[in-house]
Amino acid sequence: MRRYVFILLLFGVFVGCQDKEVDPDGTIETNARLVNNLPVDGCEWHFMITHDHHTSFYLPSKSTAYKVETIIATLPRSGGAITTRVRIRYRPTSQKGHVQCGFGRIAEYDEIDIIEIRKR
Repeated sequence: MRRYVFILLLFGVFVGCQDKEVDPDGTIETNARLVNNLPVDGCEWHFMITHDHHTSFYLPSKSTAYKVETIIATLPRSGGAITTRVRIRYRPTSQKGHVQCGFGRIAEYDEIDIIEIRKR
């Protein structure tokens, strides 16, 4: 009996710790990292979103990139990688975007429409 209570308790904690919220209109709100690793041979500005031990990479759509640029403009410049934690509400698109990476590589990531973004 104790084992079942323990398993149920663990499941409740796991479900309660989820930070991804999906609205009926298809928008998703979640924590993310806005990252520019190009100075250390990574990729230019993109989003990293981790859920259930899986990390996905996204780019803002061209029509909503200005919302991300307002956050980027507030970040201190350094010679290395730049990362900031953000909370975003977005809607997936069916488009792919391209981002410059180190060693002349171009990465292709899914694009998302940014509905709202704020620093955490």
